[in-house]
Amino acid sequence: MTYYIYILTCSNNALYTGYTTDIERRYAEHVSGSPKCKYTRSFPPQELSACWQIDGELSDALKIEKAIKQCSKTDKLRIIQSTQILKTMLIAKNIDSQALASLKKLEETEDYLISS
Repeated sequence: MTYYIYILTCSNNALYTGYTTDIERRYAEHVSGSPKCKYTRSFPPQELSACWQIDGELSDALKIEKAIKQCSKTDKLRIIQSTQILKTMLIAKNIDSQALASLKKLEETEDYLISS
């Protein structure tokens, strides 16, 4: 299955990390203040800073999301700039699965990367 791991820059300058199977729907939920989005209701997203697509199992997406959430803000900013840095970090954390090989960053020119 295809999953998306994403980082939002919120109104308080925090970097929120999440995963979804439908990035357009999920981003719209964050922007609209959906009850499903507790953190971003208080601190709405300013932009979708990065989004990666992974073809694999839910467990793979959750491991990547968890690894990013554990990073410092400085490291998250570096990850946003470089997928290779993200892959290197994931391998160092022993997250080396077949799905990792399919991890690719989606560029802003693609339709589903929307910024407010």
